[in-house]
Amino acid sequence: MTALRPIPETVCRAAIKAVQQGGWHRGDDLLLDAAAMHILGFQASDEAIEHARVYLRPVLEAMRQEAG
Repeated sequence: MTALRPIPETVCRAAIKAVQQGGWHRGDDLLLDAAAMHILGFQASDEAIEHARVYLRPVLEAMRQEAG
């Protein structure tokens, strides 16, 4: 198993924007999963996706506050 590393905010923002620009409108959990797969690849393990969500969720919330 490879070590899970922190995901920079810029990478999180880029992944979230890419998924949103693709027309994603199916809820936060699926959005975060899709963004995680955008970063990690579509063969990512459940553990890796959960790890990525830890970094993605606060970035998504910050993006919403900035837009709101």
